[in-house]
Amino acid sequence: MDGRISRLEFSRRQKQVLALIAQGYTTGQIALSLGISKRTVLAYSAYLRSMTGTANNAGLVHVCWQLGVLPLDEGRPS
Repeated sequence: MDGRISRLEFSRRQKQVLALIAQGYTTGQIALSLGISKRTVLAYSAYLRSMTGTANNAGLVHVCWQLGVLPLDEGRPS
């Protein structure tokens, strides 16, 4: 794995979006849960994929899980 990836730090909001993606929530569900627009969710997702060098959300989740940065307890919709 690329050494620069292992040094990534995510903001609280990035971790929330990541956790909801990992749990299988849709863009609309994530947006509603976090009180942001769908477009903003898509922007977070694209930025996270760019940061990790992954092509899709499955790859994003996999890499973040491997790095131990996947916060499964954060950001759950109520």
